[in-house]
Amino acid sequence: MTNAQNQMPVKMLLVRFNSSFSVIRPPRLFSRDQMNLARRGGGGVKYPDVMNPRHDQFMPSSIRGLPSFRCLKRSATLGQMPPILRSLSLLFLSALLPAAVLSAAPAAKPKVRAITGFVTIDPKNYPEQLTETVQFLRKISEAVKAAGYDVAGIRISTQPFPEYTKGLSRADALKLLRDINDLSTKLGFNPNIGPAMRKDTDPTEPVDLLIDVLSTPGNRLVSNLVTAGDDGIYWNAVRQAARVIKSVGERSPHGQGNFNFGAISMLKPYGPFYPGAWHPAGPRQFAIGLESANVVMDVFASNQDPRTAEKALTEALSVHAKAVEAAAMKASTGSGWTYAGIDPTPAPGGAISIGTAVESFV
Repeated sequence: MTNAQNQMPVKMLLVRFNSSFSVIRPPRLFSRDQMNLARRGGGGVKYPDVMNPRHDQFMPSSIRGLPSFRCLKRSATLGQMPPILRSLSLLFLSALLPAAVLSAAPAAKPKVRAITGFVTIDPKNYPEQLTETVQFLRKISEAVKAAGYDVAGIRISTQPFPEYTKGLSRADALKLLRDINDLSTKLGFNPNIGPAMRKDTDPTEPVDLLIDVLSTPGNRLVSNLVTAGDDGIYWNAVRQAARVIKSVGERSPHGQGNFNFGAISMLKPYGPFYPGAWHPAGPRQFAIGLESANVVMDVFASNQDPRTAEKALTEALSVHAKAVEAAAMKASTGSGWTYAGIDPTPAPGGAISIGTAVESFV
């Protein structure tokens, strides 16, 4: 049963004042489970009763926390509210409820920004390999969508391109990479050709090739260069990364070719996000990346205490990570692909700002 199917519109709340009842009409949806529990509460209560402490859980937290609501409840319970104050308070509460209830929006749901496949391609039959990979990733994408999540797109990351351009002439190597670029447009995936250098002692000729690729108008290929690892900083790689950034900035239209390049440090393989995604070659694997800044915004908007915010954020992200994982793993059963994991990094997108989330917390 979907969440929408499990909601029952409540057109009125019966608010008890000293054995009398008044009607308030907030635009509120109580779940069917909540309604059933309220009915079992005794006393013939048909709707959540704001004067009954057992029914506090059914009221939005934005209402329960209002000083006016606590005062209204306390006064009514003690039987100390004069008729005129009762009427004025009821009018005030009636005005507050719709705005506050409307602000209690459904919990934020992240978008799946990336479903990334990691493949080891062969220059002789890479079109077939990439086509099969796209078919698999689309199957995963459809399964995740069926679970209720939007998917931004699919991505494919190859092993480091120097491995499959080695031994080719510069012209042939450029043609191979541009053919992969064109195939990505035709098949509808975002391509990553892996690092130009992984170690400080790697040759620098692939860096020259990469500069040509990134400087080409219309290029879609993404690449990176590893500048540090567990064994320290790769100073030669740092210089080569600087050379890429400077050269591509000068040669590509408006310097925008650098958007497809990343100088990365100590980034483990099989991460789904670009431009840092890479893998060292091996069996086919896939990973998933969430765009979950909106979940952080939602949690931080109502949790400013670090002691509760950490727990609330962990729980919120876990719910979605488990749901997406379950759908993806079920769809991949028997495919020969290995699931590498999910990255819940609060990646922002458009109006969904991680900066806004942090500001709401501090």
